[in-house]
Amino acid sequence: MSELVGIEEFVCSTLALACNQDRATIHPQTSLFELNLDSLSLVSVLAQVEAVFTVQLTPDEMLRLIGASRIADLVNDLERIVARG
Repeated sequence: MSELVGIEEFVCSTLALACNQDRATIHPQTSLFELNLDSLSLVSVLAQVEAVFTVQLTPDEMLRLIGASRIADLVNDLERIVARG
């Protein structure tokens, strides 16, 4: 499993925990709006991504990520950030 695939699985699993849903119901095409997460919960998920993948998100990146509409959009942006180091 590549690191980038790992990001998708980690994000989906962490979002499932944050919104108290079964991981099997969380897919990349799932709308973040459907999960009923508030921005503070999403920031907490992103902080976990920072810790696990040893990246530092800038405030602008954090705002862009919070505004993602789907999990796939969030993951795609995170993959680019992690890949650039």
